[in-house]
Amino acid sequence: MDTDVLYNVTIHKKRLLKVIRVRKTELFHILIRFRHFKETACYKPNTALTKHSIIQMQHNPKVI
Repeated sequence: MDTDVLYNVTIHKKRLLKVIRVRKTELFHILIRFRHFKETACYKPNTALTKHSIIQMQHNPKVI
């Protein structure tokens, strides 16, 4: 099942850079949570997600 694929999510918070590995089913919820902050989340294939594009993902989840 493709839901078991792990994604590398890079979280930029000020100068802190944190990389976490999440399942595809968890990825969407994590990115939505970050829309309240100014972090930029990057996931394979290293696509930068701005706050604007994350909000758009609510209506278009096919971006993942």
